[in-house]
Amino acid sequence: MSFQYDSNGNDSTNSANGNAFKKPDERVIQSTSAQQSDSNDESNTSSSGGVQTELLKKMMQIMNHMTDRITKLPDNKVKINDVFLPSYDPDANIGIREWCQHVTAAMETYKLSNYDIRMKASSLLQGRARLWVDNWLVTTTTWQELREVLITTFEPENRYSRDILRFREHTYDETKDIAQFLSQAWVQWKRITKGKLSDNDAVEAVIGCIGDERLRIELLNARAGSVPELISVASSIRCVKRPHLGTPTEEQGPAKRPRF
Repeated sequence: MSFQYDSNGNDSTNSANGNAFKKPDERVIQSTSAQQSDSNDESNTSSSGGVQTELLKKMMQIMNHMTDRITKLPDNKVKINDVFLPSYDPDANIGIREWCQHVTAAMETYKLSNYDIRMKASSLLQGRARLWVDNWLVTTTTWQELREVLITTFEPENRYSRDILRFREHTYDETKDIAQFLSQAWVQWKRITKGKLSDNDAVEAVIGCIGDERLRIELLNARAGSVPELISVASSIRCVKRPHLGTPTEEQGPAKRPRF
């Protein structure tokens, strides 16, 4: 029989055999301790997993809350009442096709619905066009349909010869506002020329509508490069104060002395 000794001089054979001959109670205690250690490790692992799950749930709730807030932000879409469009009168200076172009541009720019733009356009019709509103709103469902009806009804009236006649009849007198008069003459001139002539031609044509020779020469001498510049010059000229009636001037001469 051989004996083995460890580094400390102890009999390793006896210690190994000693473990084999331990009491049953000691074995149960060791087994229970090992099971408790394993269960503690499992509980620690499950508890850490539960914490991570709770964190993920909270993060998801926060993200969902932020998404709901973003989707519920107020709508910044432009409303039809905030869009300005000119009115249309068949007997005024603006053509029906030009007016319809303004309405179509507003509809495309601000993403307006067919219903809103039809209601807006019908409210802007004036004069003889107002008599047709109710019938047109019933027989049309889109702006394109209403546009075609308007052009078919009123465009034949807008002949080139009629535009020329209106321009010739557009004359100035002292009772009219000079800025408004020149602006209207400019609009009529552009309709006749289709914008194909220069600014200098427009300036001379607009000045030609003025019957007052003195004022006409004064505006020509200003040498305005465009009609807006001409309007500014004309407004400043008309704002100059004229002498009041009854005030002595050089032409009238000195007041006579009464005889006694």
